[in-house]
Amino acid sequence: NKSMGENVVYEMANMLAQNFNVDFRIVTADEAREMTSKAEVPWNGEPAFFFNGKAYFTQEGFNLENVLHEYAHPLLDCLYAQNAPLFNKLLSDFLSTEEGVQVLNDVTKEYKQDIDPTNPRFAKEIMARALATESKKGVEGQSTTKEYKGFLERLLFNIKQLLRKVFGTSVKVEKLSTKTTLKELADMLRSEKFDINTDLITHDTYVEFARAVKEEKESFD
Repeated sequence: NKSMGENVVYEMANMLAQNFNVDFRIVTADEAREMTSKAEVPWNGEPAFFFNGKAYFTQEGFNLENVLHEYAHPLLDCLYAQNAPLFNKLLSDFLSTEEGVQVLNDVTKEYKQDIDPTNPRFAKEIMARALATESKKGVEGQSTTKEYKGFLERLLFNIKQLLRKVFGTSVKVEKLSTKTTLKELADMLRSEKFDINTDLITHDTYVEFARAVKEEKESFD
């Protein structure tokens, strides 16, 4: 089961790397520390991070949730730059839910400061967690009956066909509608090829981390 799980993660990471034209790499702690040493917020044991247009993972952090989280960042960077109305609508919708409030509280706790959810940096982090969670649900499957699963597969197939007719073989994020839901965007994240401007996803001053706060560490703070 562990081997099968690792294969799924590798396949998903490779698919996302190709669909976004954004490479990934598995690094050691020393490599992570060295490459982010001059960043505004250097690496501090996080399992995964997005830095200068590439996704990085520690061996322990190379799992499905972190892969989806880090590849959500280039999508959200592009979405924020080219389709701000949709980004802001999705953020507002998410923060109006119990899950959204919980994510905001988690981010506030982990960064140990009051978070302004309209700040682009934290807004993207909040949305990355939301997208990763929704995408992971889709990968692992949440349907309870064969009939319902079949319905969802047919529905997603028709959505994909419609997207290809409208956008061609890849999705242009600037042309997505404000009616696009978080779930639809999450489904696209793990299944569609995006036409994105990689110049929009290069960060020179800070690193986007998938932060994992351990209870043991918290007890010593």
